[in-house]
Amino acid sequence: MIQEVSTRTGTPPTENTFHVFPENIIRAYRRRGQRLAVASVAMNEDLRRALTFENRIREGRTTRTEPFEWGIALLNSDLPRVWDLNYLRADKALPSATAESLIQEAERLLGDAGYTHRQIDVYDEQEALRIAPGFLAAGWEALRAVFMVLRREPDRRAGIAAEQVLWRELRPTVEEEIRLDPLVTTEEVVQQLLGLHSLDADATYRRHFGARVGGRVVSHCDLYSDGETAQVEDVATLMEFRNRGLARAVIQEAVGTALGEGHDFVFIVADEDDWPKALYARLGFDAVGTLYTFRRTPAEG
Repeated sequence: MIQEVSTRTGTPPTENTFHVFPENIIRAYRRRGQRLAVASVAMNEDLRRALTFENRIREGRTTRTEPFEWGIALLNSDLPRVWDLNYLRADKALPSATAESLIQEAERLLGDAGYTHRQIDVYDEQEALRIAPGFLAAGWEALRAVFMVLRREPDRRAGIAAEQVLWRELRPTVEEEIRLDPLVTTEEVVQQLLGLHSLDADATYRRHFGARVGGRVVSHCDLYSDGETAQVEDVATLMEFRNRGLARAVIQEAVGTALGEGHDFVFIVADEDDWPKALYARLGFDAVGTLYTFRRTPAEG
């Protein structure tokens, strides 16, 4: 997933506190008529709960939404180069949809608005498999995000210290990671990705956890939480510090915080085709479902 950052800071939580979606954001959802639940697509309840939670975060980052036949377009005109803020969410049943018809909707909703990328999330896994060949034939890529829920004890505890950190401590690390991403080829994109931190102050309470080497934060993750559900997200370690158990340490610190605050549902999302999925399994997370994303990236990155 595209790196996302936040300026949300604060003192570490006390034993009996947790961080929730601000009431003004809940009221805003209601005023705008946005859907806080996943539409009626067949899926298990764990996946539905995780997607509903993630949708609350994503919907809080929009500047505009627009419905279409098979779902809703979520758009942020202030940050048009951030793909995961500007996309189509096909969360309704798709028996009448084809890759061509969905591509036409992406052209109408994204292309006509001046966006250079195209992205569609498809919630129905079986329908995604059916229409995937059409997207691939049209030059799009198919990505699979596996949702994993904490259900077991980890295989072992990390032997490295991790802690909650402030955004100002983490920002240089995040900027370095963004600049090293081969998909990020312009200063405009760098600044828009960094600019995401200001959105989270209004979208949700987001905490950062990090592991240090020589006083520098070199591995980190974020924790989103609402008192019942928690998501561990944006796990990253600088290249030269990988394979030292640092990611394990920051994830376990975030998970321990969520469980200590009484959250009864903790999940994480991984790329189906990348190695972190195996690490998350060793940490006690089990796969509960897959979300398909079809994307066409701009030629310039």
